[in-house]
Amino acid sequence: MEPQDPCATPAEKLDKVYKGILTDILTAQQALALEAVIGKNAGALNSTRYRSLFGQLQQIFIRDATLAVCRLFESERDYALRNIPAALEVLDKHRPPPAIHRPSLEQRLSKFAGKDISLDGLSETEITALITMTFHDRLPTSKSNPLGDAWTNLKWRRDKTVAHHEAVDCGATPPLTHKGMDDLITYAKHFAGIIGSVYLSSNPYLMLGEIDKPGDMEMVGKALQRLMQDAGLLAPPNAIRMT
Repeated sequence: MEPQDPCATPAEKLDKVYKGILTDILTAQQALALEAVIGKNAGALNSTRYRSLFGQLQQIFIRDATLAVCRLFESERDYALRNIPAALEVLDKHRPPPAIHRPSLEQRLSKFAGKDISLDGLSETEITALITMTFHDRLPTSKSNPLGDAWTNLKWRRDKTVAHHEAVDCGATPPLTHKGMDDLITYAKHFAGIIGSVYLSSNPYLMLGEIDKPGDMEMVGKALQRLMQDAGLLAPPNAIRMT
């Protein structure tokens, strides 16, 4: 269900949903970046008096990332959501004209789809329809999608162990890897990058990070690393180990 505001233009509706998508991407990336720093330094941290604290922080970060990624792909409900399915609904219903050079859009769509995509001969309405179809066909909520297992496992954990503490057999818990989470977030980053630049004159790439641009989240992880070094929990990077 798209945002309920009868006075809002399609661009305003899309912008409202887009900002919700950005918030959850950044929340998930930040949580995973912080959790990864703790995990990378687990050996040293486990030898301190704060071992239990950092273990609890890891659980909190994983929980936050789980909730944020699930919100990105949650199925439509009776109330308006600010996620990818909601944005696709706005695009499909209103077909706003794209405001970007076609070669740039072709490059971004081709990168996401993993194959060459041409916009030659397409009208602006047809371009929006193509963008919608490209992302809709690859939604991880479809079991036939390569991301389907990662989504199914993540949602199971959210439903059974995060949103509700059900009495489930721990041995039945489906596997969930950092790669699975990262792949779901990567889908969302492609979506936000294309929708933001094509329709809203927004370029979130420096914030979200690309393969060749680490983005703000790497800075968050480095800040936690330096904090633990300054607190004496980790050796400084230039420390000389005595053997």
